[in-house]
Amino acid sequence: MRLASSLGGIGRTLGVPRFRLFWTGSTLSVFGIWVQKMALGWITWELTHSPDWLGIIAFTAMFPAVILAPIAGAVADRYGMSRTAGIALLTFGSCALALGILGFYGLLSIKIIFALSLVQGITIAFDIPARMALVPSLVARSDLSAAIALNTTAFFAGAFVGPMIFALINTTFGIYWCFVVPAVVALYFSGVMFYINRFRPKTGRERTTGMFEDIVTGVKYVIGHPGIGPIFLMIFVPHLFLRHFIEFLPAFSADVFGRGADGFAWLAGRNSMK
Repeated sequence: MRLASSLGGIGRTLGVPRFRLFWTGSTLSVFGIWVQKMALGWITWELTHSPDWLGIIAFTAMFPAVILAPIAGAVADRYGMSRTAGIALLTFGSCALALGILGFYGLLSIKIIFALSLVQGITIAFDIPARMALVPSLVARSDLSAAIALNTTAFFAGAFVGPMIFALINTTFGIYWCFVVPAVVALYFSGVMFYINRFRPKTGRERTTGMFEDIVTGVKYVIGHPGIGPIFLMIFVPHLFLRHFIEFLPAFSADVFGRGADGFAWLAGRNSMK
């Protein structure tokens, strides 16, 4: 109790059992996503030695979120944030486990990676918005800024620590364990989401608008808001046009620097913090 009080809002926020469970699972999930992202990049390069395929797999993993995020927000708002995130995480973990098992048996091909990566990209589109929107319901309004700070810290820590974890797992156990470990983490976090869903308040309100109308209303609100609109644009443009050089680092590590997966992990960890 003394330690929690000395940490102020962060201590009070971590003192809430459901948020502490959520934040722990979310942090592990961020690390797991980075580990699998690294493994996907390196396996894709080993199978194809093609920068084109590196770009295609990166596209399938992330671009669905651009298209489906408004729909995902409406679905989560209608059916529950924690339930939507739980189902998405369950699907993501199942796909990661399938990648690992197929790899162990030598059945992994670039077409299978493409298909499973696309499914995972769709699940991320539903997971992230629902997970982020869940935070205000887990902590007091006065501690919301501390909760957001903790989540942001976990996100940026994952970008740096994830590649190191990938290098450790790959060197110690092999590349396919870099799919199994994230799968276990995602399935665990899915269970956490379903557990939190048990405490979701039952409002009993009936909706008078359709899902399409909810999506249009949300998009109009973001675009027309004097604060949210410009912030969204400043975040969207760099991520769309500048951040994806990381996806081509396996080619740089192998062909330019003559290094293997260890060099790829070092480059990714070094550049993810920029």
